[in-house]
Amino acid sequence: SQTRSNPDSPAPIQGQTRAGARNLRAPLEWDSGKDTAFHQLKQALHSAAALQAPDYTAPFHLDVTQRNGNVAATLWQAKPGTRRILLYHSSALPTPGLGLPHCARHLMAIAIALRKTQFLTMNNPTVVHTTHGVKAAVESSLFTLSAAITQIRLTEALTDPR
Repeated sequence: SQTRSNPDSPAPIQGQTRAGARNLRAPLEWDSGKDTAFHQLKQALHSAAALQAPDYTAPFHLDVTQRNGNVAATLWQAKPGTRRILLYHSSALPTPGLGLPHCARHLMAIAIALRKTQFLTMNNPTVVHTTHGVKAAVESSLFTLSAAITQIRLTEALTDPR
């Protein structure tokens, strides 16, 4: 993950969360610099100014990840030298999706993120960025799901040219 230098950067507190991610009893070393960074980050996330208005003449980009049954997505547009963040989305996969293999859960996460951001993109082209080879997986003859209707809906959502 890349950290940019700006006043809202979480870099001073990232080390704190890394230690506790694997060991919940890890000591938390907190100081005034980390406290300031934490409050700046909270203010930025709560501020409407942190999110930008869409430019419908520019393509949309959607970063999607799925981990432990949770979907996280960021809708953005490219601006010279930076990203204009338009929307953050976070949700849980539906219960039936939790029993799917990892790759299928990731595909479902992308379909959910596309649906949840559709109100803002208004069916304009959206480039999906992900860690998986989604297009190759969906177009593969080996791609199957137990419910044919689920496969059809996922395939339609993921291969839609918009």
